[in-house]
Amino acid sequence: VILEVDLPDPRAIPCSPTTREFLEELRSKEIWDIPSSEDCHQRALVELEAVAKASSDKHGVWPWLTYLYALANRPEEAARRLIQWAHSSAPDRDTLPLWVQVFETKLGPHPLFSLAHAEWMARSGNVDGALEVLNEWVSGGESDPDVRAFCISLLKKKVAGGGGEGIQLRLAQALIDNKDYDEAISILERLTQSPRFKNEATRLLGLCCWRKGFPYLAWKKIQTLDLDESLQEILYDFAREAEEANQSTLAGEVYSHLVDRGKDYRDVKERLARLRERQIQSPSAQKAEVAQLAAAFANSRFVILEEINRGSMGVIYRARDKVLDEIVALKILNDYLAADPTALERFKREARAAKRLSHPNIVRIHDMYEIGPKRLLSMEYIDGRDVKTLLREDGPLPCERVVHIAKGVCAALAYAHKMQIVHRDIKPANIMVTDDGQVKVTDFGIAKFLLQGADVTRSGSQVIGTPLYMAPEQIKGEEVSPATDLYALGVTMYEMLSGAPPFLEGNIEYHHLHTAPPPLLVPIPMELAEIVLRCLVKDPAKRFQSADEMLAALDEVDCSAL
Repeated sequence: VILEVDLPDPRAIPCSPTTREFLEELRSKEIWDIPSSEDCHQRALVELEAVAKASSDKHGVWPWLTYLYALANRPEEAARRLIQWAHSSAPDRDTLPLWVQVFETKLGPHPLFSLAHAEWMARSGNVDGALEVLNEWVSGGESDPDVRAFCISLLKKKVAGGGGEGIQLRLAQALIDNKDYDEAISILERLTQSPRFKNEATRLLGLCCWRKGFPYLAWKKIQTLDLDESLQEILYDFAREAEEANQSTLAGEVYSHLVDRGKDYRDVKERLARLRERQIQSPSAQKAEVAQLAAAFANSRFVILEEINRGSMGVIYRARDKVLDEIVALKILNDYLAADPTALERFKREARAAKRLSHPNIVRIHDMYEIGPKRLLSMEYIDGRDVKTLLREDGPLPCERVVHIAKGVCAALAYAHKMQIVHRDIKPANIMVTDDGQVKVTDFGIAKFLLQGADVTRSGSQVIGTPLYMAPEQIKGEEVSPATDLYALGVTMYEMLSGAPPFLEGNIEYHHLHTAPPPLLVPIPMELAEIVLRCLVKDPAKRFQSADEMLAALDEVDCSAL
């Protein structure tokens, strides 16, 4: 390669005669000819660095330094001198890009060569061209920090000049790569309202929360998205990281999310199976954990007696409240959730919502407490089993029992809806049946207040719930209503009657939105089948409009006619 742009005349550079003679020799050769003297080469570098430090580039030092470092096969030093040259000289359309091309031919592509080229273009007013030059170097967190910083400055300039949502998304991604998560989050929160960029913004928002150390919030963001191949990889890595951090409940939720959607991805099924095996504690291990917790609560009002259940948010214990002098259930938030402000807010919201409710078919909440690092809810102790356990242990339930449970849930919902509260997570695990047959609805942790007030949060239309039981409008993030709870109750009744929910394989969200439920192939009264199917209508306006209306329909079902 012959250099098509002359190096500056060495006679203008204040250096020793030996160095000037050496530079003249180089100027007369082909560009990559090996210098005659390595000593002269090193002396020239030292002298020209001193000249550059003392007098900037008025003697044309930067082109020579760039060339000498390149000749020494030191690309990073060559690139950095090229950048200093770009800073010190007025932009020229052809000169510096040609040098970049020549050096890349000799030394190969380098991010700092591209940075010099981009800075040169930006100073010429071609910001779009500068971004295009940097594009291949700024994807991923391993890119050069100087390249990332300059790219961010260019993107901010574009946004300030009225750049559209696509530019804002690129800026957010660059900020994430630069670990500026808070600034990225403020941009992404706005972009989640964009029909075009909602999904990508939500994915990046979840990534920000994950990297900031809020795994629960990250999971709640990411699980709302359609499960494509790239998201599978993200969720798999997320679950593995949670597993390695001993956040087994969260890891299990994510693995289950993949498995429930029919995704036979890598070793997800095996990992989930092993995780569930580890979560089944031996009686001795449970006793040891209870004893440890009891010691930690020794000076509190609660005496821990035994573990009774484990859920996605924490562990529930049977305990004695020394102040009330009665047996209570304590829901203790998982440690990793206790450190997550979003999970804590949800936990507090459950207490606020449920404390307003006093009904025979609703589990009564006493209060929320903080004991050391632990966060817990004290609630009414129910001596019985949840419907999920009933189905697992007894299989599909007879008509009479399904109607009885459904009527109890309807009574609870009718009361809650009149209090302007929608549950939003009706499912078998949240319906308790006492030993004497009383039905109790629990877990108002994601309940939404229909009336505007202090308890309404920005997540009013956020997609929160359990996908197997979620109504179409809930999946789409639209406004929920009492009919949303009745859809979930219909799914639960379908499962109680048949042993499985209507949609269990493939893209569950798609089925809830577009697929008619399979026929109920069990011997039940036609009136009961019609009630279930009416609950499962896609359009909420065509379902029962109140729990009282559904309760009246259930009163007309005669299971003895079978």
